[in-house]
This record gives sequence, structure tokens and C-alpha cells, in this order.
Amino acid sequence: EDVASILHSLKAAMSRARCAGTGQNGRLRLGVGATLFAGQLHGLIVEWRKQHPAVELAVIEASPQEHIAGIVDREIDVAVIAGS
Repeated sequence: EDVASILHSLKAAMSRARCAGTGQNGRLRLGVGATLFAGQLHGLIVEWRKQHPAVELAVIEASPQEHIAGIVDREIDVAVIAGS
């Protein structure tokens, strides 16, 4: 019975890892500017969340310089920075 429990836990862990590897679950830290988030990006994020409910999404509003630093420091996974 202990072996069966261990095998079940191992299969579950492998399934979670497979899902994380394909972007079906996990965590995404998204850096955006306040004006982008308030505009058309907000609707895209809402739709993305509906399509990926098992992914924890953290939206981080900051300046472009802070986003670049966050990516370098691995505090942000991806940032959307508007150009001029």
C-alpha cells in the first residue's frame, strides 16, 4: 500500500510538471505600465486568465526602467513596454 501511494504521488507530480512545462499551470509575473493596463491590455489579460485558469498571474505596474531591472533580477518574467 505504501508503494501504491508513492507511485500515485509520483504520477501526480509528473503530471503537474508536464502541465507547467506547457504553460497550463504555474506562475507568470507580467510587468505593464499603468496606461497600458488601463487600456487595451486589460481586456487581453482578462481573456487570457479565462483561458488559463490554473496559471497564477501577477500583474506588476511600474516604470519601464523598473521592469527592465525586474527582468534582470528575475522578479518579473515578461514586461510590456510601450515605445514612443
